[in-house]
Amino acid sequence: MRRILHLSRNGWVRAALGAVLLVAPAAHFTVKFYKKRKLAAVRLDLDTLLKVETGDLVKKFQETGSVSPKGNVDIASLVSGRVVELFVHEGQTVTAGQKLAVVQPGKTSAEKFQPSVITAPVGGALLRCVKENGGENSVSPFVLREDFATGRFEDARNFTCLMTIVDMKKLVIKLRINEIDILKLKEGMPVQVTVDALEGVEFPGTVSMLSRQAEESRGYSSGKVFQAEVTLSKVDERLRIGMTARVSAVMEKRVKVPRVSLGGLFEEDGRVTAFLYREGDRPKQVEVKTGFRIATEAEVLSGLKVGDKVFSEKPVDFEPLPKAAGAPAAH
Repeated sequence: MRRILHLSRNGWVRAALGAVLLVAPAAHFTVKFYKKRKLAAVRLDLDTLLKVETGDLVKKFQETGSVSPKGNVDIASLVSGRVVELFVHEGQTVTAGQKLAVVQPGKTSAEKFQPSVITAPVGGALLRCVKENGGENSVSPFVLREDFATGRFEDARNFTCLMTIVDMKKLVIKLRINEIDILKLKEGMPVQVTVDALEGVEFPGTVSMLSRQAEESRGYSSGKVFQAEVTLSKVDERLRIGMTARVSAVMEKRVKVPRVSLGGLFEEDGRVTAFLYREGDRPKQVEVKTGFRIATEAEVLSGLKVGDKVFSEKPVDFEPLPKAAGAPAAH
């Protein structure tokens, strides 16, 4: 009986030992797995670090417009009739007094009126006529021989515009500015203009006109817009009427200031905070005071210094900032 009992005890010990040997590797694996997960989480957080650096912050105004003539002279016949002679073509440059066309008055060839000769009142390039109607521009064809033209004497408002003369040495950029941005501009403000068709070329310009009357916006956006013009100081002969132009101006600027990406700043309890990286220690939540801001970055006034690194994502474990006075207690 004692021998049987002895054997049973030995069997129990062996069974318990086997269980421990089975559990130990599993426990070791579990600890190792969670250590790996923690290290991976740390590495993931480090990949999102943003650095506080010294640099410039520039707030710009940017708007898209089109190259337009400073002024143009529409050419029309005084009398109604058929264009029997045409001496010019679209795009040609003419001088003041140059003969453009001859119009034969009357609606039929039986009417023997004295032909009317049309000459250029000013010099410039000949283009098609553009008519504005309710904010929309419509372009009429360049006159052709044998076209019938309604004269100014017959209809002072709906006469036929044969062609228009434009001074290509005096060009402007026409803009439509939304009501939020219009007050950012002032007449005489210097701007820079780039044209999509002329890559790498900048044209200096000046804001020369700001309308004081709003119009309804057209296209995809709704709201009020204001007409504006920028006069180019330098004109390139490659410029063409209607080309897409981009106008930019520096509104405000800070030079060589501590700056940080807005992706590293968080709003909490009415305070701007950041999560400061500390090597070998938990991240620390700090309050940051910012100054001048642009779309992607902010000037750092206090709370961080140049060289500091902050997280772009809120860490899971960190040293929290003390609650602000009067802030509600966490439940």
